[in-house]
Amino acid sequence: MTSLTQRIAWRLNDCRDLLRERLLSSGKGESVDHLFDASNSGCRWRRTCLAHDPETGWRFLRNHVARILRPGGYYTLRTNAMGIRSDRDYPHQIGGGRRRVIVLGDSFTAGDGVDNGQRFTDILEKQYPHLDVINFGLPGSGTDQQVLTGELRAKPFATDAYVFCVYVENVFRNRMGYWPALEWSSGRLQYRAKPYFRLENGDLVACNVPVPVELRTDETLGDWRSTSSGYLTDGLTYDDAYAGPESEWWRLLAALLERFCRGVSDVPVFIVPLPASVFIEGSTPPVYRDLFATLHAPGRGRHVLDILPRFLAEAPSVRRRCTLPRDHHYTPLGHERVAEALAAGLREHAPHLLSPPGSGGGTQ
Repeated sequence: MTSLTQRIAWRLNDCRDLLRERLLSSGKGESVDHLFDASNSGCRWRRTCLAHDPETGWRFLRNHVARILRPGGYYTLRTNAMGIRSDRDYPHQIGGGRRRVIVLGDSFTAGDGVDNGQRFTDILEKQYPHLDVINFGLPGSGTDQQVLTGELRAKPFATDAYVFCVYVENVFRNRMGYWPALEWSSGRLQYRAKPYFRLENGDLVACNVPVPVELRTDETLGDWRSTSSGYLTDGLTYDDAYAGPESEWWRLLAALLERFCRGVSDVPVFIVPLPASVFIEGSTPPVYRDLFATLHAPGRGRHVLDILPRFLAEAPSVRRRCTLPRDHHYTPLGHERVAEALAAGLREHAPHLLSPPGSGGGTQ
């Protein structure tokens, strides 16, 4: 049982970090940042790592360090001045002699459950020292929020390619106007509002923008209930979502990816379905694969990378070690397998990205 003293300390830490973030957002943070700087005292136990954002729903606190509990231990999370999970900052322009890839996704991309350096994006940077892999992964987000993150946060950064990682469960989140958020200091389940889109006559219509700042509970959910697809309550399955091209869940997901690809048509986009543990372990047929394959259009600069075969090539005992128990996010081993599959896909469709400019490794 968590002591009252610990709960008060966590709440004070939360208040301090959120106040610091608000000051940074208003441009006043630098003058008072020394009052909030905890980096010199090492890694602290903190639970709040996300701040409200009126455009994307939420985002990481900036210049933040946290130790987060996970099954069997904890992991360390660091964010940079841009408000993304990274140990370093990146310039807007690509430096001489370098290549760059921008990655979008949810917590499986952001790396919930592992340290920064153990994520597949960091692994690729280590394997290819000329390659910057900027990870804009946002925990708890849907494809809708990831598209907005790409358009509003990532777009100012020059890139040679985008990698859009779609955790296959995200197909459900896209028809939700809110998402669960656990309040760590009390263990109480709350809900954050999120932006979402409706598909009307083939057009995407934005809803919940600007995103409300309030948090609600089951008792106070009120009119938010009308923005739910029933995913959290009606026992929907992957078979429902990926039933075919006319599935309302799939049509919305495909429309969101189409919107993003049209907006960045000058560079290639690699769409990467990230498999859930039930597909990695082989207990459920990968019903999503055929629909994602229909998005593969190399002539339009769109490549679908199916990374599931890299997992299935392992023995069942190894596959089980690729996801965390009771959590299902990827372990360090799982991230290694994702990195290997991504590198193989890039090597096949865009080999120039894996070679430094001027090295004779090919051009786009």
